[in-house]
Amino acid sequence: MANTVYFTAHKHLTPTDDYGSACTEGYMLAARFAEYLKANPGRAGDNALGQIVDHLTQKDLGEGGTGYLVGFFSEIEGMILRGARTCEPMATALAHDAELKACIERGLREERKV
Repeated sequence: MANTVYFTAHKHLTPTDDYGSACTEGYMLAARFAEYLKANPGRAGDNALGQIVDHLTQKDLGEGGTGYLVGFFSEIEGMILRGARTCEPMATALAHDAELKACIERGLREERKV
């Protein structure tokens, strides 16, 4: 895909023994991730959270490095809560599921025509 922008800020975290500073950096990472999604809404749903977790759990980030994850997910949870207050989360998930199933079905019908 041309002009594809990927979130990579998490790849620059370095090992630390300072849990508190790592938590703060985790909060900032979450904010940067939210800004990234805001600027690139088409990237939502690409499993970037899974990739961030995979990277942060595979990399040796030192004694205080778990603070990156704690800070990141604490902030993400707050953002999810604020977003959930503006919509009906279950209805949104069901609509997303229906849309995905319809796309799959359209794809299957297209394959059958060939």
